[in-house]
Amino acid sequence: MASINGDNIVPNEEQNEKLVPFDFHENECDVIIKTKDKEVHLPSSFLEMVSSPMDFNNNEKNVFDVDVCAESVTKALSFYHPKDWTNEIKCSELDDLHLVANTLKLKLFKLHLIERMKTKCKATSQFNDANHFNASFLQIFHVAQKYGLTSIIKAIRSRHLYITDYNFKLFDDLHFTALEKRYRCEILQTSVMKYPLNQNSSLSESTKTELSSIFHLFKLIIHKFQRVDLSSKTDFLTQEIPEHLIDPESISYKRGSPDCVVLDVENKEIHVSSYLLINNSPVFKAMLQSTNFKEGQNRRIELPGKKFNEVVYFLQHLHSLQDINDDTNIWALAHFCQEYQVDWLSDKIKSFIQGFLFK
Repeated sequence: MASINGDNIVPNEEQNEKLVPFDFHENECDVIIKTKDKEVHLPSSFLEMVSSPMDFNNNEKNVFDVDVCAESVTKALSFYHPKDWTNEIKCSELDDLHLVANTLKLKLFKLHLIERMKTKCKATSQFNDANHFNASFLQIFHVAQKYGLTSIIKAIRSRHLYITDYNFKLFDDLHFTALEKRYRCEILQTSVMKYPLNQNSSLSESTKTELSSIFHLFKLIIHKFQRVDLSSKTDFLTQEIPEHLIDPESISYKRGSPDCVVLDVENKEIHVSSYLLINNSPVFKAMLQSTNFKEGQNRRIELPGKKFNEVVYFLQHLHSLQDINDDTNIWALAHFCQEYQVDWLSDKIKSFIQGFLFK
């Protein structure tokens, strides 16, 4: 809450239009709520009654700024003025009403909003399209995420809702794009896995297993490599890199050169150009260009826990053009991209996965 002295109030002719709701008189209103379109004037005695708690400065004009329209403010406050309460709340109003409830500390009204959202979720489950997302459900999901309503989020996620092909425009809906990446990926995965590819056929079990594995990897990429559930991974995610794909000589740099850096992996040495590392990875760049790191002083980087073949394979993709295709060990590359922040290769892998899913 912000308050200003009465002497500093903006003259009436420069103020927004005044709105004094309900049965109040303007001369008893000592609180101003500035909204997008109007100034809502209220008595502090009323707000003290409905807020929990709200302190006001005596003998001063108490001013609030709420980034909604005046209609949302009066609608929220009419909950405490029953004869003016309409009892109708649209999903499109939830965001603004929650903002008013939080700003003015309207505890009972916020609890009422949450219960209305829960009721909406339960009511939807009684219809045939119970498993289908629609615009209203997305709005509820977005608001629940925005205001940290974990019970609503859990209720929606437990339904495993998906978007049907006749409603794909929802993927461009602002309420969908505002969701956290993990929720967007979850909805996308459920939509692909649950809905038939066409009206005459459904996914075979083998295809579902393969798609599930791909989505686990897809999550790894788009979630900036957060830990994911890999319980259903298939062999192609963990297979060893074939020896014929490993060519240490292709990345080898002349020993003893001022630009040579030695990578120590599994008690083996890989001699590479410092340019190769610095140009592709801000992590390697920090190591090699700072005298605060021993790597920059010694021109030697130890990589404990790494596999020789995987490091060489990764460096080959940095050294010269390598196609990302079905034979690429994306799993190994993704881990290195994460650790050494090689964004361009991460984007290349992500594009391949998206292309595979939607071709």
